[in-house]
Amino acid sequence: RQCLERNPHAFHPKIGKGRAGDTERRHTKGCNCRRSGCLKNYCECYEAKILCSSLCKCCGCKNFEESFERKTLMHLADAAEVRSAQQNVATKNRLWSSDFKPKLPIRVDGDRLPCSFITPEVIEATCQCLLAQAEQGERVGIDLKQIEKL
Repeated sequence: RQCLERNPHAFHPKIGKGRAGDTERRHTKGCNCRRSGCLKNYCECYEAKILCSSLCKCCGCKNFEESFERKTLMHLADAAEVRSAQQNVATKNRLWSSDFKPKLPIRVDGDRLPCSFITPEVIEATCQCLLAQAEQGERVGIDLKQIEKL
């Protein structure tokens, strides 16, 4: 009672609908992240899978639409969900089949689930790392065989 007397909105949900006519969910108060970059579940916005807004008072925010780090984390989270679904289907197949052999390929809703998590972003980042190592090796004066090993 005392809490509600001080703040009538104390027990209302922090994540709600936006303004009238908005279908997107949004944070009613905004987050106050300092060191997580709003990319960990410490951040109320990130945990609710919504972008930070002008209401947030965060520092070094990376939870915005064009953020490379956010896209990478979201892609990894999606890949983990797919993998979990694959494992659940495989477990059910093993439990229900009489000979305990998993039925391959694993299918959910008629579509084969992807097994590879190599995306264009991963390929690009890997190539950039390889080129940076090669350039550094050339600057230092390492021979080509050593650069290839790097």
